[in-house]
Amino acid sequence: KELKVAAATSVLMDRVLGLYAMILMAFVSMLSQFERIVAIPSLKILFILISVAFFSASVGLALLFSKRLHRTGLFHELLNRLPMKTKTHKLYESLHLYGASKKTLAISVALSLLAQTSSIFFIYFLSESLGFQLGLLTHFIVAPLGFIATALPLSPAGIGVGQAAFYYLYKTLTQVDNQLGPLTMTGFQVCTFLLSLTGAIFYISRKDRLKDQLVEDVLT
Repeated sequence: KELKVAAATSVLMDRVLGLYAMILMAFVSMLSQFERIVAIPSLKILFILISVAFFSASVGLALLFSKRLHRTGLFHELLNRLPMKTKTHKLYESLHLYGASKKTLAISVALSLLAQTSSIFFIYFLSESLGFQLGLLTHFIVAPLGFIATALPLSPAGIGVGQAAFYYLYKTLTQVDNQLGPLTMTGFQVCTFLLSLTGAIFYISRKDRLKDQLVEDVLT
């Protein structure tokens, strides 16, 4: 059971830190173009929402990983009032352990930011090859917001949602109605799918090898 909780917590924290990195990049990118953003009412509202999300997430993670707060037992008292308190206690303790190494947390967020930056450069080069010359900063504003939209569990892999989000964001930011958003997002999703296939091939080959090894061990 402890291993199951640890595994579930690892997956959960991977998603949480990944989403936090998306929000961080979106916040910094929009802040760097503050005058441009606030000049467009809809993007100004988005900036406010992203700012609230960023500071709320930062405070929430700080409280979750706080050793001082953990020692006070305040969270434990609150969790005792919730249903399934045993499971929630285990989940909290497992999540709290991730904050024991600030270096590991920083590296995790940094790697996520690096992965997102690589994706943004891919979208930038793809848009340039399609004849859309918008400037790198435009993509750094649009892409993180679009990635956040695709991270919401509205459709498998954000298909359809990403196209709509990128279309709206590019159109709003550039004030030009074009198909850049759907084209770049579709290209990004296709390439992501093809790269994922390499992992699937490795998994299948590894699985068969382990199965053969298990049969051999049983026979011997």
